[in-house]
Amino acid sequence: MKSHQTSVGKFCPREFGLVAGIVVLAVGLGGCGLVTRQQAKEQSAVAPGAAMGSSAVSGAPSYDAADASAMDDADVSLKADRAEIEKLRKSIPEDRRRRNDDLQGILKFFGEVRLPPETIQERYERMFEHERDQFNEEKEKAREEFDKQEEKERKEFERKLKSERKKYLKDHHTSDEREQFFSDQEDKRQSFNDDEREKRDEFDTAWRQKTDDFNSDTNDKRQEFMEQFRDYTQRYNAWQKSLHPNGDNE
Repeated sequence: MKSHQTSVGKFCPREFGLVAGIVVLAVGLGGCGLVTRQQAKEQSAVAPGAAMGSSAVSGAPSYDAADASAMDDADVSLKADRAEIEKLRKSIPEDRRRRNDDLQGILKFFGEVRLPPETIQERYERMFEHERDQFNEEKEKAREEFDKQEEKERKEFERKLKSERKKYLKDHHTSDEREQFFSDQEDKRQSFNDDEREKRDEFDTAWRQKTDDFNSDTNDKRQEFMEQFRDYTQRYNAWQKSLHPNGDNE
C-alpha cells in the first residue's frame, strides 16, 4: 500500500483533468462511486490519516483538506486570469482589436494541413467578396437614407416659405415692402441650399474616408493571407510528398 501511494503521488490542481479521467474510467469499469470535493472534505475531517484502501474509488489517491484548498485556489486563480485577459482586451483600441480579430480569422484557414491550397484560396475569396458586398450594401443604404432625409427637409422648407408668402400677401403692402419680403425669402432659400450642400459634402467626404479605410484594411488582410498561404502551400506540398515518396499521386 505504501508503494502504491508513492507511484500515484500527491494530487495537484494542474493534474485534476488527468485524475478526473482516470477516476471516470475506474467508475465505468468497476461500477464504483465518484469522490466529490465535498465528500473529500468530509472524508478528510472524519479520517485525516485514512489509508488508501478506504478511498471511495479503489486504488484512487486520497484527498485531504490541503488538496481541496489547492483546488479552490486554482479555481480562483483561473477566474482572475480570465478577468485580467478580458480587461486587457478592453484596453486595446477598437481599430486594433478589430485588426487582431481579422488576423485571427485569417489564421483559421491555415490550422490543419488537410485541404488543397486552391480550396483555401477559394474560401478566402468568397469571404472577401462577402465582406465587400456587405460594405457596399451599407454604403448604399446610408446614401438612400441621406437622400430621403434631404428630400424631406427640402419639402418642409418649401412648405414653410409658401405658408409665409400666403400669409404675407393677405395684407396690403407697398412695393418696397413686397420687394424686401421676397428678397428675404430668396436669402432664406440660398442659406438653406448652402447648408444642404455642406451636409452632402460632409456625407460624401465621410464615406470616401470609410471606403479608403475599407480598401486599406482589405489590402492588409490580403497581404497577410498571401504570406500565410505561401507557407501553407509549402507545408501541404511537403505533406503530399511524404504520402507519395515515389512520385505516385494516385
